[in-house]
Amino acid sequence: MVAIGGGRVQIFLPTGVTDLRRGFGLQAVIEHGLGRPPLNGDIYLFANRRRDIIKAFFFDSGGIWICAKRLMV
Repeated sequence: MVAIGGGRVQIFLPTGVTDLRRGFGLQAVIEHGLGRPPLNGDIYLFANRRRDIIKAFFFDSGGIWICAKRLMV
């Protein structure tokens, strides 16, 4: 567990491949695939098949954040 912003935030990295074109549809993956509440402030990281792109899904008081990072390998 990691403390971010004075609170406890868990970071989840699901195994397997995720279609990163889903965007806000990742919320459904978190709810139904992982069985977790997506709007509780935890960070969810998803990877594509080649493992060269990571997408982060995060909710804070201002709304939902979806950030992408291309990994240089």
